Amino acid sequence: MPSKEKGDSCGKPVPDAGLPSDHKKIMDGPREPDRTFEELAAHSQKIARLVLPFLSEYDMPVTPSNYRLWYEYFSGASPELKETLDRMLKEGVSMNMETTEALCNRFFSAESSEAYQRELEKRAARIKEMALDIIRKLLAAVSRTSQFGEDVSISLKEIEQAADLETIREIVADIVDKTDTVLDDQQNFRQSMENSAQELECLQEALRRSREMAHTDELTGLPNRRALNLKLIEEEQRARRYGRKLSLIMIDIDDFKMVNDGWGHQVGDRLLAMLARAISCVIRTADFPARYGGEEFMVVCPETEMDNAAIVAEKLRAKLDETDFTVRGLSLKVTISCGVAMLQDQEAIEDLVARADQALYMAKQQGKNQVRTETDLEKRE
Repeated sequence: MPSKEKGDSCGKPVPDAGLPSDHKKIMDGPREPDRTFEELAAHSQKIARLVLPFLSEYDMPVTPSNYRLWYEYFSGASPELKETLDRMLKEGVSMNMETTEALCNRFFSAESSEAYQRELEKRAARIKEMALDIIRKLLAAVSRTSQFGEDVSISLKEIEQAADLETIREIVADIVDKTDTVLDDQQNFRQSMENSAQELECLQEALRRSREMAHTDELTGLPNRRALNLKLIEEEQRARRYGRKLSLIMIDIDDFKMVNDGWGHQVGDRLLAMLARAISCVIRTADFPARYGGEEFMVVCPETEMDNAAIVAEKLRAKLDETDFTVRGLSLKVTISCGVAMLQDQEAIEDLVARADQALYMAKQQGKNQVRTETDLEKRE
């Protein structure tokens, strides 16, 4: 078992069997959605009583990132996070600030996307309310104008029937007053509409930015998993409707764990961002690249036969194979493995993704730094 080093590392694993029974109960117990505030507060305090001594024992500073990471670990809210941390502890990975931030980016970046999505919904609701307000004001203005027309008609009849000039003068003065009122209303309405139009334009721009941020992976700048899922649905429907081809390229960085373990997660993050830019430069304009998760990427290739998608994948693989990436003065050689598949009649999009993933797994098994397609899967069978 690796030993714990003083300072920024923690080397000993924390398997379930090694935790006291109350630790395990908290982590593995059923989650109750209808707790009272007092119950939630008590539960949070119980977890906190596990987190703080743990951080102290492993010489980790009580920073917001550290506390959040290990609070989520002990709460058992994310099985994937718990599994990852258990493995890192068992392997003696240094739990320094870079590692913590990388883990937070990996497991909590989706929450930023959710926050952007909530903001997007709020702004969309505000735009809808503004549109309704404009319609209400417009209807009110039309109603006042219609009433003014009726008042003028009545006044004209009264003038025709007036017996003296004084009566006519009073009627004309009343018309002038009502005209001034209508003109003021029209000016106010025009100003209100101009203000609303400006605010609406600002809201629409903010809505566009929120939508873009909600669908963008913060680390790489590529579309995120949410955007990818929407694109897959859209392209599947188009392929079905018009009888078009649809292919996928699944991409995985070879031996990426060695980069993180050897040079740190910040170097790994920079490498992911650089690889994302390289993918965007090599693929075709019509293709849709996205970060699938971790060190995996996916390229959606609309109206593309599998063989042509494989050509794109091979072009990308070859380009990266001959490229040296320089990160913080380090020259890194990076290769990728790719799996390619094409949508078949009557199959679900999930099956297409699964086949591309299987082809990628074959590429990994057969030596990495290569492209494999679903045809290769069929040959193996």
